[in-house]
Amino acid sequence: MSERPTDRKRWISRQVAGITVSAIKEMAMRGAQVPDAVSLAWGLPSFRTPQRILESVAHALEYDADVGKYSLPDGLPGLRAAVATKHERVTGIATDPDRNVFITCGNMQALNALFHVVLDPGDEIILTDPSRAGLSAILPQRVDRPASKEPNHRGAATMVRKRSHAVIER
Repeated sequence: MSERPTDRKRWISRQVAGITVSAIKEMAMRGAQVPDAVSLAWGLPSFRTPQRILESVAHALEYDADVGKYSLPDGLPGLRAAVATKHERVTGIATDPDRNVFITCGNMQALNALFHVVLDPGDEIILTDPSRAGLSAILPQRVDRPASKEPNHRGAATMVRKRSHAVIER
């Protein structure tokens, strides 16, 4: 029997068709269906925002022209400058906040950007087991990704080869 044009595998890549919701996201969505459940995920409290915070936000929105807008893709200039200052204080290495600091919305976006910058097809990274939920979904498709069965970097370190570019630990 031939495929109909509506068959999913004809219209969606194998990489995308294989993506599933991570366990932590699934639990959050299920928890949202339970009355009075307390969620500690993603900064979504199960209670109303306190009045003093609502008032502070209203004040900032009224008097600060930059509040309530999307920031530029590389992050807020003041935050980039603060990161560069702390980096120099901690490492002793000066960093240009406008050329060398990139602010992301979260760790998965940061890791995704990092992987695309430093990994080429055929490169390898080693993931400890267990690893971060959803991490394998953001790895570039052509990257080899063996998993160590060791729970820490000591076990994963024994797997390092010439093609290895990183050991990612939970």
